[in-house]
Amino acid sequence: MNERLKTVLAEMKEGEFVALSAIEPSPFDSTFLGNALEIAPGQSLMHYMKFDRFKSLLTNRAIYMRRLDLFELDPHEGTFPAANDSKQSSLTQGLAEQLGFPTGSLKGHRDFIEGPMRKLTYVHCWFGWDNENQKMWDEYGDHGCGVCVRTTARRLHESLGRLPDFSANLCGVTYSGDEHPVAEIISFLAACRKRPQFSHEREIRLIGQLGEKTWQASYTEDGLTTPDHQMVGVNFERLFERIYVGPNVSDAVFQEVESLGNKAAGCRVVHRSGVSPFQPS
Repeated sequence: MNERLKTVLAEMKEGEFVALSAIEPSPFDSTFLGNALEIAPGQSLMHYMKFDRFKSLLTNRAIYMRRLDLFELDPHEGTFPAANDSKQSSLTQGLAEQLGFPTGSLKGHRDFIEGPMRKLTYVHCWFGWDNENQKMWDEYGDHGCGVCVRTTARRLHESLGRLPDFSANLCGVTYSGDEHPVAEIISFLAACRKRPQFSHEREIRLIGQLGEKTWQASYTEDGLTTPDHQMVGVNFERLFERIYVGPNVSDAVFQEVESLGNKAAGCRVVHRSGVSPFQPS
């Protein structure tokens, strides 16, 4: 670890303040940080899933968080754009200059984020829509034959249980290509970026990370070994604001979801989709 950073961390641990000058972030960095950190409590969230996954959610009373490096639809999850190979973000540059990091000294940190950190990070995806969307039903809701849970950022936070040595936070996603570097000095930011072709999702993701005690114990002779998912308990009475049953679902499936969902929520939350039936793409 850089000696200046060791000193800074030691001083912070002792409750002292470290004098750093204000850093003026670039427009891109300012937008990126705002998206990642500023999620309004009333922000609407939608999560589409297959009917079987909905039944598993109810059975397990827990949401399924996938390990970041195992997303098949986007193998670039949690990696830095090509721009990071040749330049630093305004945030990294400003902090590095004040903390005495030499140019290129953060490469090891970047390699850790793109390697082991992806195996320590877990994600559950939500979409920041206020209403249903046919394209999202088609892509993520089993072509209109699944279920969509609607909640808010506040309700999701309040519904979550706690796992030992595991922290989870809601972060907004920024959609960007390879032209802008992402700050390496804030380790979770790489998990808040997706490529532009996914921008229609408006994703707000629950990002969870294993704590230091757990990840140190996860190293074996074969390297870092962590579970491919985490199950985080939820309170359905808080989580379920509304449950939509897909536009292409049969009456029998609707009735089953209606019975299961309303019972789990303790009140009537299940409704038929407002989207017209459609031909799957």
